[in-house]
Amino acid sequence: MDIRNSVYEDIATRSGEHVTGIQLGSLVQRLLLFDRVVLRSYRLREMPFLVRAFGISGFRELLNLGILKIACPFTTVISGMAINGVPTLPPFHFSFATASIQDPEGGMNHELRRLQGVPGLKNVERTVLEEKILSSVCKPSGDYASRVLSQIESDMRGNLPILTAAFDYQLKRKFGQDVPPVHLHVEETDPRIFHIVSDGLTSSGMEHAETQQMMELATRAVGAANQRLADMQEYASITGFADDEAPILFGKLSGIMGSLNPRPLEENFKRVITLTGLPDFGNRTRVDLEKLLKVRESSECQEFRKWLANLNELSDDQITEVVREFRSKIGTLLQSGVGKVFRFVVAAGIGAIPGAGIALGPALGAVDMFLLERLFPRPGYLAFLTQTYPSLFKE
Repeated sequence: MDIRNSVYEDIATRSGEHVTGIQLGSLVQRLLLFDRVVLRSYRLREMPFLVRAFGISGFRELLNLGILKIACPFTTVISGMAINGVPTLPPFHFSFATASIQDPEGGMNHELRRLQGVPGLKNVERTVLEEKILSSVCKPSGDYASRVLSQIESDMRGNLPILTAAFDYQLKRKFGQDVPPVHLHVEETDPRIFHIVSDGLTSSGMEHAETQQMMELATRAVGAANQRLADMQEYASITGFADDEAPILFGKLSGIMGSLNPRPLEENFKRVITLTGLPDFGNRTRVDLEKLLKVRESSECQEFRKWLANLNELSDDQITEVVREFRSKIGTLLQSGVGKVFRFVVAAGIGAIPGAGIALGPALGAVDMFLLERLFPRPGYLAFLTQTYPSLFKE
């Protein structure tokens, strides 16, 4: 699968260690925009919410089709070692390590007990569903932690721009955008111990402790960025990032990776939905999976994805005008003589219109379909917006 057609994101809404819900709208949106969604799960605590949203059979079908996979990260990058709160290294010296949760299989089995709280889920069904969830979890390769650590240390040894970009980001957050950038230099004073120095910091007026704290934040950002890149490699998926994260996350290869960010595609989707006044799943708690699968597999949805990818070339007014003009022309057709005849034929239940090739029933929507598809053909992306996508919300 092309990495650009698979997205790796989380959907949990959390309060500390507790998962209080899921961003159902974001998940449905990604299922429409990408061929596969790899869910970055927080200890599988989203599972009961997903079962309630899609139903028992619907959620199981998502997993069976392989369009929803699960990743449950158990490895964390650590920088700035300390024992009982006391740093083990001198100021501006850093080393890196990884920590992994022991017995991840046992931990996942324990977390799946939360499924017992799902109404209507019988014990036999729950056992089958637990097995299906566990088999859908993407397990990281055995050298995952060592690869992440090796890449971080390689960046530090190579004095790559990612560390400077991360520190510059912290400076701008604290002092504003007018702060001149500071170039950092890294020296490996002992094996895997890195000393960060910069002549520019001596004249910055920052306190010693404040500078140390900002260095710690910058090194953590380097670790987090490399882990996210390792996750993209591990799960063959792209992952989203905010615009202000780009200099940090892609400090060493932003030009190459910038086009792979799925966030603009998702933002463009939200932009179109808002401008056209179409509904979304923001306040909904259930999804008809059969309809969702039909929509995501349609040719209109595929064309809509391509249209979204180039949407930055259009202004908000242009997008609104495209849809408004189409709706206006359709409204004119339906109020014309031929439109009234078609409506009368349908209302009378006469049957099929000669040459149309569509069996007409008592619903006026069938006439609208005929007019749209036969008399006034539209681009696939407009068909998605005016018919395919709204069908998700019909009871």
